[in-house]
Amino acid sequence: MVTFSPRRQSLAIPPLENGDRLSRPEFEQRYAAMPDVKKAELIEGTVYMASPLRFEPHAEPHADIIGWLWTYKVATPGIRLGDNPTVRLDRDSEPQPDAMITGNLQQVIVVLQPGLASQAHQDFLANMYSPDASGAQASLQS
Repeated sequence: MVTFSPRRQSLAIPPLENGDRLSRPEFEQRYAAMPDVKKAELIEGTVYMASPLRFEPHAEPHADIIGWLWTYKVATPGIRLGDNPTVRLDRDSEPQPDAMITGNLQQVIVVLQPGLASQAHQDFLANMYSPDASGAQASLQS
């Protein structure tokens, strides 16, 4: 008598690899299955994985930027500051910026004083956040 033993199908989740083309749900599933990976991003459907970070070229300037943004946050009502958040921009992009600010961007515009930003920058902000703006406003979901 022959006994049949079906092969167990491997249900292992494939690892993330730099350059993979994935949907956001598949990226999130693979990223969650790899707790040893400290930073991976999905940009327009492509996986990017960071190299190890060094002190002078990254860690020290990063700390300076966080300090500068914290000072800005404290002085600007309605602003929130995050360090290395995962941000869902759209269905194909989930970056992990080193730092980000978000919040009441109308308050930010009010705080901008003449001469602080170029005229092109002020025009962009006015168009981007005016109530009658027809341009798409990015909705950050963290």
